[in-house]
Amino acid sequence: MNNDFQDFFGKPESTLKSLFDEVEYPWQMLEKLPAFLESLPLGTLQGALDPKASVNDPSKLYLGKNSEIGPNVLIEGAVYIGNNVKIKHAAYLRGPLFIEDGCVIGHASEIKHSIFFAGATAAHFNYVGNSVLGKEVQLGAGATCANLRFDKKNIIIRTFSHRLQTEHRKMGAFIGQGAQVGCQAVLSPGCIIAQEAQVPPLTGVKGFFERIK
Repeated sequence: MNNDFQDFFGKPESTLKSLFDEVEYPWQMLEKLPAFLESLPLGTLQGALDPKASVNDPSKLYLGKNSEIGPNVLIEGAVYIGNNVKIKHAAYLRGPLFIEDGCVIGHASEIKHSIFFAGATAAHFNYVGNSVLGKEVQLGAGATCANLRFDKKNIIIRTFSHRLQTEHRKMGAFIGQGAQVGCQAVLSPGCIIAQEAQVPPLTGVKGFFERIK
């Protein structure tokens, strides 16, 4: 990983480490995520799956120990869920997804093509598209990681020291470990939230956000 991002998300757990180590920028993890998931033991269910949950293809789901998938959850595509994860009522998971240990995906939250490092939380009415959430990130109720510009142009990334034109029309947020995003905040496509930052409720964020505690 590029030096700017080496410790940005927190150290990944062993399963994710190989993907983290082979890329330069975090959005490249999302590019490689579909193939990476194919290398994992999908089709393994060690946790609790509510009988009212719907999994379109169980052969593409890995569910770790002591993890729980609640009623009316819908899971599509390849999804890896680590240990001690809670997927609560009516969440919608759209693979490819990698969710590390101890995460919470809450009621009516929609998660698409994203990576959650250990302990990250999207607990109530969240949309997270094409994003990477670092360790212990917390999204407040209704917070959104948008992934598509109004003009449908490719996403521009503004890092600490660079401005990078990507070849992606869909790209969400990259949120550093320990950051907190307030209720109903909207993170614009391609924005970067610094480690331990606090995004106030009802805030619209573009580019690089560095409001520290």
